[in-house]
Amino acid sequence: MGKEKPPISDQIIDFAYPGTDSFALDNGLTVQVVHQPVLPKVFFRLGFRFGDKLVPRELAGAGDLLASTLKKGTAHRGYEEIVEGIERLGGELDAASSPDFFFVAGEFLAHTLEEGLRLVREVVEEPVFPEEEVAKERQIQLAELHNQKSSPAYLASRRLYKMVFGTHPYAVFKDESSLARIQRTHLSGLHAQYFRPEDAVLMVGGDLAPKEAHGLAVQLFGAWKASKQRAQRPTLPSLDSTQPRRIHLIHRPQAAQSTLYLGIRLFARNHPDYEKMLVTNKILGGGASGRLFMNLREEKGYTYGAYSQLQLHQEAGFWLAHADVRPEVTAAALETFQEEILRIGTEPVETEELRTAQRYLMGIFPLQNETASSVARLALEQIFYGLPEDYWRHYLERIAQVSIEDVLQTASRYLRTEHLQIAVVGDADKILAQLQALGPVQVFDVNDHPIQA
Repeated sequence: MGKEKPPISDQIIDFAYPGTDSFALDNGLTVQVVHQPVLPKVFFRLGFRFGDKLVPRELAGAGDLLASTLKKGTAHRGYEEIVEGIERLGGELDAASSPDFFFVAGEFLAHTLEEGLRLVREVVEEPVFPEEEVAKERQIQLAELHNQKSSPAYLASRRLYKMVFGTHPYAVFKDESSLARIQRTHLSGLHAQYFRPEDAVLMVGGDLAPKEAHGLAVQLFGAWKASKQRAQRPTLPSLDSTQPRRIHLIHRPQAAQSTLYLGIRLFARNHPDYEKMLVTNKILGGGASGRLFMNLREEKGYTYGAYSQLQLHQEAGFWLAHADVRPEVTAAALETFQEEILRIGTEPVETEELRTAQRYLMGIFPLQNETASSVARLALEQIFYGLPEDYWRHYLERIAQVSIEDVLQTASRYLRTEHLQIAVVGDADKILAQLQALGPVQVFDVNDHPIQA
């Protein structure tokens, strides 16, 4: 396979971030509008400052259950009536929980928008979380959890998150016992505590003028009552301490390959070095032109692909690299990963490597953000991650300004192999001795319980 080509030539597509029209209702709800009447549709995304990190550890998975049962019934309609109403209006309505935030999103035709958003308001403000629907969704999640345990990528990711984030809620994963504890009263309690207009942002984009959006927002969401007291949020543990290099092995008997996940804790999404790190990662492993791919696949033939990416959250994040390799080259592949990490932090990158990375990132960004829904997503990201108001207007400039020296300093500062966290999924009988040659190894089973090596 040849090197990955940028999506465009040196002639970078002009991109002017259109921005949004913004206003706030008396109850504290922030509304942002992207007027882009290309199609007779309107996209919406209602975001809440509530995420899985705020769920009690013993109730891990409650965010996902809340998302899957939110539209399963309200004080006025049952699930079937809600679904029929969405379909009749030619719309879509979904909900999702993430580590930091919760989103309700979808779209409606422009001429059915008012009725559609009235239904959205009802689902968001008045869910009842029927017992039978909570029980059904719990069983679905238990089945999904069982299936995930057969996925090496899931097992490696779960272990790596725990290694990187330690006692922080980012490291908490749902399991059978936590799902079994969750009752509808827990979901109702989380909803009452965190689903408030003053902690929410409504993004709408498409065939809707700002003046019309204001009228609809006041009409449909203006009566949503703000709380008299701010939601009580738990104090989260600090993530300031550095971590020593560690190797954890998840024993998966008779595994045909070794799945390697390597991570180094980084900063939060709003850190000023984000763009420098983004370019650095692109050079190192952000695609088939990256050094990791070229070395582990093209030169050594250890894997079909080796990649890296940034996993950044509101409070912290990490750099992630991963590959699936043959068991007999497990240790050799890990050493190659570490060699490339060391190299990018000690040797200046080539000018063409830097130009290729910048060209790609600057070229793909306009293509990914042509629609009203994507612009609305950017605006919501700017608000929720606390980015400067003019952040997206100067984003491409910051990518273009990254220098060879910036890449060297960024890699040497943040990508330090002495802090590398390594999670490997594979057959311990085949690979444990290899890994022990690299350092101490702690072994776990597929349920993430420590076992004797």
